[in-house]
Amino acid sequence: MHSLALSPDGDTLLAAGTGIRLWNLESKKSPQKWIGHTNSVRGLVFTAQGTAFVSFASEDRFVDLWSLQNTENENALAVLALDNNPISIDTHSPFQDRPSVSGFHGGIFWYYCGLTLACP
Repeated sequence: MHSLALSPDGDTLLAAGTGIRLWNLESKKSPQKWIGHTNSVRGLVFTAQGTAFVSFASEDRFVDLWSLQNTENENALAVLALDNNPISIDTHSPFQDRPSVSGFHGGIFWYYCGLTLACP
């Protein structure tokens, strides 16, 4: 286990090694998993709406956006390719209807807004 993230409502937990699992904290069951990184997941953050999450792995320059609403699809909704490996990520957005992803790597702060994700 390399990364954990608690949902905004506190009901679910994401736990990641090289794969990512969603855990229902009340039932203690894991109804969903995602596989997309080849190395250990080092960053894992829920969107503020709790309908999706973002992840990145060590020695991996890709930031992946995953949906919690589509339980039949284990693929990322979107992948942001960077020039270098990210060091940190965040998903807080000034836009209520469009989650954003921001991060830091190699002395450069980056910000991406406009991920196509329907938010309640």
